[in-house]
Amino acid sequence: MPLFGTDGLVNHLTLIFVAVYALGGLVFRKSVANDLLDMKFSFIGCMIGSTLTFIILDILFENIKVLVVGSLIGWLIGGFLLGLFLWDGEASGGNE
Repeated sequence: MPLFGTDGLVNHLTLIFVAVYALGGLVFRKSVANDLLDMKFSFIGCMIGSTLTFIILDILFENIKVLVVGSLIGWLIGGFLLGLFLWDGEASGGNE
């Protein structure tokens, strides 16, 4: 199994979802997790959780609904869980 390409482990669908989850993670960390919920949310954790979950579920199921829901759950769990342990859990807006 090749690593990249349309038949590879990392294909165009994986890259699109990783980009969407990355942008969503940055906005979610500042706007929702830190400001509204007053919780730490790790950007690194959410990206690790969502990407690994997406790739594993893509290999196992190849169903877009399972991929989206599963990787979103991995995104939330990784972000909130590792936000407690990693240094990137808080976003500062410069108005401290």
